[in-house]
Amino acid sequence: MTISRLSLVASIALPFLLTGAACALPDFGPNCSGCHTRPAGAFNVSPATLQLPMGQTRGTTINVTSSGGGNMGIGLTGLNAPGLAATATGWTHQTSGGDWWTLGPFSGTLPLAKSLNLTPGAGAVRGSYPINVTLAGGITLAGDPDWSKTGNFTVKVGVPGDYNDNGVVDAADYVLWRKGGPLQFEVDTPGTVNAADYTAWRARFGKTTAGAGSGSVMITEIPEPVTLMLAVLGLLAIPVFARVGR
Repeated sequence: MTISRLSLVASIALPFLLTGAACALPDFGPNCSGCHTRPAGAFNVSPATLQLPMGQTRGTTINVTSSGGGNMGIGLTGLNAPGLAATATGWTHQTSGGDWWTLGPFSGTLPLAKSLNLTPGAGAVRGSYPINVTLAGGITLAGDPDWSKTGNFTVKVGVPGDYNDNGVVDAADYVLWRKGGPLQFEVDTPGTVNAADYTAWRARFGKTTAGAGSGSVMITEIPEPVTLMLAVLGLLAIPVFARVGR
């Protein structure tokens, strides 16, 4: 009996196809056609920059579009960067052929929205980290000879409660909160300025990391919002009074 190449590929177990030598690289490659049988198509990541507070988990969405039927997969590289070392919940960590994360193969009516929840490493360092995304298909089309499409987005790591992203949770963050934002590295609900943001800021005043220890600003007591606002306004007025008194 003659066994065709397609039959042989289809008989190989799926876990081997995803993690074995044939699919070792983040761009998947043509040898993965046993898993990825849909044209690569296109994708976008929303938002293009994901703010990731130290010690927190944040999510983004990868929107996938394509044509035809079959399966495809997504690969991510860059999460292992020093200072980031992020993990992707629900994705598979691959170390063969590099350090990357994969989701798939998957199918269904397109467009599809795939969730990506990231958690930075325990030693995360404030900064911006580029993440490369590969959308891998398994067949080529006329005018579309590539096995995959690539793109990127940015993960920006910062201090929780550091609403102006200057590296420390300080009085300036309170002023920005009072103005109604926009706030960076919120702890409560990103994009929504509320009382919980004040509580989160107050609990972290002086922090330069996500740890429990104090940062560069040392205080003995955090005032209530109205008292603190008056104190801030008073400090801002000092230069004016100094000029008038001359």
